[in-house]
Amino acid sequence: QPVSAFHFMIDFSQTPIFERYSKNRKDKTDYSVQICEDILQELGVVIVPGTDFGMTNSARLSLVLHKEAFSEAMGKLVDFLSAGAK
Repeated sequence: QPVSAFHFMIDFSQTPIFERYSKNRKDKTDYSVQICEDILQELGVVIVPGTDFGMTNSARLSLVLHKEAFSEAMGKLVDFLSAGAK
C-alpha cells in the first residue's frame, strides 16, 4: 500500500473534451465541477475539481492507487478527455 501521494493537475481547457462543455473559445465559465461529476458518473474515477485549489477548468489527480488500478483509471481518463464534442 502506498504511504505517500503525488498530485497532478489536469487542464481540461487544453483537451478535446472541453468542446463538449464550453460555448465558444471565449467562454470563461468554469466547468470543473461538471466535468469531474461526469467523469465519476461515466467512468467511476474520482478526481477533485481544480476550483478547490484556485484553478478553473482543471482537476487534481492523486496518484495513490496500486499500479494496475492507476493504469486502468488513467486509460479511462485519457479516452474520456480525448473524445471531443459530441
